[in-house]
Amino acid sequence: MIIPWRAPSRAAAASALLAAALLVVSCSLPATTDTQAARVYRIGYVGGAATDILSSQLIAGLAEHGYVEGQNLELLVRSTDDPEVQAKYAAELVGLRVDCLVSNGTPVVGVVREA
Repeated sequence: MIIPWRAPSRAAAASALLAAALLVVSCSLPATTDTQAARVYRIGYVGGAATDILSSQLIAGLAEHGYVEGQNLELLVRSTDDPEVQAKYAAELVGLRVDCLVSNGTPVVGVVREA
């Protein structure tokens, strides 16, 4: 039996993006300890219309792992649906030397590769 392919719903795509972002962040950031110097990790986030929902989910997921915005985490969010502007935002965040860049758009990937 052949099952036809269907594009994922927006909610499913958002969930997949959040899971991927948490995986990248959790693999790249060391666990905090009391003896560690207080380092602030900077995460850049470039996205479209769902940015508010996704960034709040990303913040909640990071908080579960000990990364709290305003304490040891700075989240730099840039939002637009225009791919050209997304690319400019990504270039800006790369220039700011964020520790991790999260996106839900293809234009951002190209900019990061060029950086």
